[in-house]
Amino acid sequence: PLRHAATAPALASYQVSFWAVRGQDRAVTVRYQGGQEFLTFTVPDRALEKGLDGRRLVNGDSIQITLQLDLSEFRVDFEPSGLVFSSRNPATLRVWYGRMNPDVDRDGDVDAADQAIIDAGVTYYHYDTGSINWKKIASVVNPVAQTIEAPISGFSGYVISW
Repeated sequence: PLRHAATAPALASYQVSFWAVRGQDRAVTVRYQGGQEFLTFTVPDRALEKGLDGRRLVNGDSIQITLQLDLSEFRVDFEPSGLVFSSRNPATLRVWYGRMNPDVDRDGDVDAADQAIIDAGVTYYHYDTGSINWKKIASVVNPVAQTIEAPISGFSGYVISW
Protein backbone atom coordinates (compact mmCIF):
# COMPACT_ATOMS: atom_id res chain seq x y z
CA PRO A 1 0.00 0.00 0.00
CA LEU A 2 0.97 3.63 -0.40
CA ARG A 3 2.38 5.31 2.69
CA HIS A 4 2.52 8.94 3.74
CA ALA A 5 5.80 10.79 3.44
CA ALA A 6 7.62 11.47 6.69
CA THR A 7 7.36 15.19 5.87
CA ALA A 8 3.55 15.11 5.45
CA PRO A 9 1.67 17.23 7.99
CA ALA A 10 -0.63 15.54 10.48
CA LEU A 11 -4.32 15.39 9.77
CA ALA A 12 -6.68 17.70 11.62
CA SER A 13 -8.49 14.53 12.73
CA TYR A 14 -7.91 10.80 12.35
CA GLN A 15 -11.50 9.89 13.12
CA VAL A 16 -14.58 11.73 11.88
CA SER A 17 -18.29 11.01 12.15
CA PHE A 18 -21.28 12.50 10.36
CA TRP A 19 -24.94 11.71 9.76
CA ALA A 20 -25.93 10.37 6.33
CA VAL A 21 -29.64 10.93 5.60
CA ARG A 22 -31.66 9.14 2.91
CA GLY A 23 -33.00 11.88 0.61
CA GLN A 24 -30.20 14.40 1.33
CA ASP A 25 -26.73 14.87 -0.15
CA ARG A 26 -24.14 14.62 2.62
CA ALA A 27 -20.34 14.67 2.67
CA VAL A 28 -17.46 14.81 5.08
CA THR A 29 -13.99 16.19 4.35
CA VAL A 30 -10.81 15.47 6.28
CA ARG A 31 -8.01 18.02 6.00
CA TYR A 32 -4.38 18.20 6.92
CA GLN A 33 -3.42 20.59 9.68
CA GLY A 34 -3.10 23.82 7.76
CA GLY A 35 -6.27 23.25 5.75
CA GLN A 36 -5.33 21.26 2.64
CA GLU A 37 -7.90 18.60 1.74
CA PHE A 38 -6.87 14.97 2.14
CA LEU A 39 -10.12 13.00 1.78
CA THR A 40 -13.77 13.56 0.90
CA PHE A 41 -16.46 10.93 1.40
CA THR A 42 -19.74 11.78 -0.35
CA VAL A 43 -23.13 10.15 0.21
CA PRO A 44 -25.63 11.30 -2.47
CA ASP A 45 -29.32 11.64 -1.59
CA ARG A 46 -30.30 8.18 -2.85
CA ALA A 47 -27.10 6.33 -1.92
CA LEU A 48 -28.30 4.87 1.38
CA GLU A 49 -30.10 1.68 0.43
CA LYS A 50 -30.22 -0.76 3.36
CA GLY A 51 -29.67 -0.26 7.05
CA LEU A 52 -27.80 -2.44 9.49
CA ASP A 53 -30.81 -4.72 9.95
CA GLY A 54 -31.10 -5.27 6.17
CA ARG A 55 -34.31 -3.29 5.75
CA ARG A 56 -34.65 -0.80 2.90
CA LEU A 57 -34.22 2.81 4.06
CA VAL A 58 -36.78 5.52 3.26
CA ASN A 59 -36.37 9.31 2.97
CA GLY A 60 -35.49 10.82 6.32
CA ASP A 61 -33.83 7.68 7.72
CA SER A 62 -30.36 8.52 9.03
CA ILE A 63 -27.25 6.61 10.02
CA GLN A 64 -24.14 7.91 11.75
CA ILE A 65 -21.05 7.04 9.71
CA THR A 66 -17.53 7.01 11.17
CA LEU A 67 -14.26 7.05 9.22
CA GLN A 68 -11.05 5.93 10.93
CA LEU A 69 -7.86 6.92 9.08
CA ASP A 70 -4.46 5.24 9.13
CA LEU A 71 -1.93 7.25 7.15
CA SER A 72 0.80 4.64 7.46
CA GLU A 73 -1.07 2.77 4.69
CA PHE A 74 -3.46 5.35 3.19
CA ARG A 75 -6.16 3.24 4.81
CA VAL A 76 -9.75 4.19 5.68
CA ASP A 77 -11.98 1.99 7.82
CA PHE A 78 -15.71 2.69 7.85
CA GLU A 79 -18.38 1.98 10.45
CA PRO A 80 -21.01 0.76 10.93
CA SER A 81 -20.42 -2.51 9.14
CA GLY A 82 -23.43 -3.90 7.33
CA LEU A 83 -24.49 -0.63 5.73
CA VAL A 84 -25.30 -1.04 2.00
CA PHE A 85 -25.22 1.69 -0.65
CA SER A 86 -27.05 1.74 -3.97
CA SER A 87 -25.05 0.39 -6.91
CA ARG A 88 -26.78 2.92 -9.19
CA ASN A 89 -26.10 5.91 -6.93
CA PRO A 90 -23.14 4.88 -4.75
CA ALA A 91 -21.24 6.78 -2.12
CA THR A 92 -17.78 7.90 -3.30
CA LEU A 93 -14.40 8.17 -1.66
CA ARG A 94 -11.82 10.62 -3.04
CA VAL A 95 -8.29 10.83 -1.62
CA TRP A 96 -5.47 13.18 -2.53
CA TYR A 97 -2.23 11.17 -2.61
CA GLY A 98 0.17 14.06 -3.19
CA ARG A 99 1.81 13.57 0.23
CA MET A 100 2.69 9.92 -0.32
CA ASN A 101 6.13 8.54 0.40
CA PRO A 102 7.91 8.72 -3.00
CA ASP A 103 9.76 5.43 -2.27
CA VAL A 104 6.68 3.49 -3.36
CA ASP A 105 8.42 0.12 -3.72
CA ARG A 106 10.13 0.54 -0.32
CA ASP A 107 13.58 -0.39 -1.61
CA GLY A 108 15.32 2.56 0.06
CA ASP A 109 15.64 4.87 -2.91
CA VAL A 110 13.40 7.02 -5.10
CA ASP A 111 13.95 6.12 -8.74
CA ALA A 112 12.27 5.29 -12.05
CA ALA A 113 10.86 2.06 -10.60
CA ASP A 114 8.78 4.07 -8.11
CA GLN A 115 7.42 6.31 -10.86
CA ALA A 116 6.67 3.27 -13.03
CA ILE A 117 4.46 1.88 -10.25
CA ILE A 118 2.51 5.14 -10.07
CA ASP A 119 2.30 5.40 -13.87
CA ALA A 120 1.00 1.82 -14.10
CA GLY A 121 -1.81 2.82 -11.80
CA VAL A 122 -2.69 2.89 -8.17
CA THR A 123 -6.16 1.77 -7.17
CA TYR A 124 -8.37 1.07 -4.19
CA TYR A 125 -8.62 -2.32 -2.57
CA HIS A 126 -11.31 -3.22 -0.06
CA TYR A 127 -11.20 -5.87 2.59
CA ASP A 128 -13.75 -8.57 1.77
CA THR A 129 -14.73 -10.12 5.10
CA GLY A 130 -16.41 -13.05 3.32
CA SER A 131 -13.23 -14.24 1.62
CA ILE A 132 -10.85 -12.61 4.12
CA ASN A 133 -8.91 -11.05 1.22
CA TRP A 134 -8.20 -7.64 -0.23
CA LYS A 135 -10.04 -7.14 -3.54
CA LYS A 136 -9.33 -4.57 -6.21
CA ILE A 137 -12.16 -2.15 -7.00
CA ALA A 138 -12.66 0.15 -9.98
CA SER A 139 -11.05 3.52 -9.32
CA VAL A 140 -10.52 6.73 -11.26
CA VAL A 141 -7.04 8.19 -10.91
CA ASN A 142 -6.30 11.79 -11.86
CA PRO A 143 -2.48 11.93 -12.01
CA VAL A 144 -2.45 15.70 -12.56
CA ALA A 145 -4.55 16.44 -9.47
CA GLN A 146 -3.04 13.41 -7.67
CA THR A 147 -6.45 12.11 -6.62
CA ILE A 148 -8.05 8.70 -6.67
CA GLU A 149 -11.81 8.20 -6.47
CA ALA A 150 -13.97 5.09 -6.25
CA PRO A 151 -17.58 4.10 -5.65
CA ILE A 152 -18.24 2.58 -2.23
CA SER A 153 -20.96 -0.07 -2.07
CA GLY A 154 -20.57 -1.13 1.54
CA PHE A 155 -18.32 -0.76 4.52
CA SER A 156 -15.03 -2.45 5.23
CA GLY A 157 -11.43 -1.27 5.12
CA TYR A 158 -10.18 0.50 2.00
CA VAL A 159 -6.53 1.02 1.10
CA ILE A 160 -4.72 2.57 -1.89
CA SER A 161 -2.18 0.25 -3.47
CA TRP A 162 -0.93 -1.05 -6.82
